[in-house]
Amino acid sequence: MTRSLPSAIVSCAMTVHAPGAPATGRVLDIAEETPVALSFNGMAHGVMMATPLDLRDFATGFALTEGIIPDLAALKDVTVRVGDDHAGVEMRIDGPSFHRLLARGRRAMTGRTSCGVCGTDARDVLERPRRTVPDAPPDMAAVGRALAALPGRQVLNARAHMLHAAAWCAPDGEIMHVREDVGRHNALDKLVG
Repeated sequence: MTRSLPSAIVSCAMTVHAPGAPATGRVLDIAEETPVALSFNGMAHGVMMATPLDLRDFATGFALTEGIIPDLAALKDVTVRVGDDHAGVEMRIDGPSFHRLLARGRRAMTGRTSCGVCGTDARDVLERPRRTVPDAPPDMAAVGRALAALPGRQVLNARAHMLHAAAWCAPDGEIMHVREDVGRHNALDKLVG
């Protein structure tokens, strides 16, 4: 097995056995998934499984979408450390955001790659106010153009054929940014970040 952190792809040598045919060798590229420990102001918050690229974006988007910080001004610093078999992201957030985080209570989030509710031990997480998006229907032709262009922008998925993507598009369907990850929620958090 060959490991390549910068591309988040692992190449695995395998032997294919088919009935009535000689064994053949093949190399298969698969997407890597790495434990990523997230902490805020030195306090461990959780461990997520993620593709080990764009981890600063991932942590920033996670902090925003989970409501840990209200906006980027509350995020004071982000430090990413990548080891051989794990990664860690330490975020320094402002006092009011940290106090709100402490008031939420502890979560059991190890390995969560889901909707943002798993592991919570307090009902108030379900009742926090949600931000709204202006009610403007998208141009369906623009959506179609963006969907048609997305596979060409998925660099990792072109090799591994197993990654989700999230894209930010202009109103005309032009793709501005793309982030990929094994987890669909992680791809979206990376894009938000």
